[in-house]
Amino acid sequence: MKMFPPHISAVLDGYEIPAAAQAALYDLYLFFGSPVLEAFADLVTVLPSTARVQPEDLSDLKLMVVDRFLERWHPRWLEGAPTPSLYHPREAEGRAAGSAAPVGDFNEEGEGPAAESARLAREIVGKNESLPRGILIVSRHAHFGGRANTVSFDIVAAEIEHAKQLGRAAGRQHTLPGSAGATTGAMEGAAALLWEIQPNVYKPEGMRNREISALFRKHRNWHVATLTSALIWLRTRCPETWILKGSALELTHEVNPAEPIGELVPEHYDRTVHRVCSHLGIVLDDARESDRDRLLGSVLMNSALAAAVSAAPPGSFLWRVHWRADA
Repeated sequence: MKMFPPHISAVLDGYEIPAAAQAALYDLYLFFGSPVLEAFADLVTVLPSTARVQPEDLSDLKLMVVDRFLERWHPRWLEGAPTPSLYHPREAEGRAAGSAAPVGDFNEEGEGPAAESARLAREIVGKNESLPRGILIVSRHAHFGGRANTVSFDIVAAEIEHAKQLGRAAGRQHTLPGSAGATTGAMEGAAALLWEIQPNVYKPEGMRNREISALFRKHRNWHVATLTSALIWLRTRCPETWILKGSALELTHEVNPAEPIGELVPEHYDRTVHRVCSHLGIVLDDARESDRDRLLGSVLMNSALAAAVSAAPPGSFLWRVHWRADA
């Protein structure tokens, strides 16, 4: 089992941190890098004994890291400056972060590519529907789980306190804290595969996320906003683009057997894809046999999708994007 570099292990051993706690801390270190060690150093000062630290004592570390991350980098995003990502590529083993690059203010009354995406999203949802307001951010190598070559599109709340509320909320929290949800895929050169339109926070229901009910309503069309933004950003960069079909979501994602995806999630996912693509003049075609070698020779698919595409027609799992309606 991999553990910390020797110089970090020596410090933890010096404070007599138990092996089980060190292992749990190392898992968090792979996700968040050195910020989790800084948070841990503060956390143990309020615990009775470092020699009795247990894995369950580390349950607040992620929220500490998220709050500090937003306090440090949210002002930079407002200035338009790129920053490190929250989640680290797993292959870097905690030593390096991905990147989070602001595109601009997602505001239909503004200027620039983010504002263009906002205006298009407004046309899709209609004038009476809410639309997220915030900072459109494109992240690379920054998805939960540490998979390399990912590209994610988030709209982080413009007000830092709102961003913190979303970052603390119960949910999947797979991309940047402060975003209600994201569109994510993989990118290699001039090719991309979008494989997720994923909520970061659960829809408020009963007591769950009750404290963000009003804020969530303002961001509830995050799925249209982020997919629109993703396609606008990719159309000039990736002439070869594919989108995962809703029927392949359960196959290609790690799903808790106790919480199956069910039928509604793929239906809503497909509806969003068709709704946005139709408005943008994008034609979706089933992936062809000629796409198989191109996809299998790339880093765009995870192992589950690659195995499926190897065994069955790729059109069973993927749409190919034609950027012009007359293509």
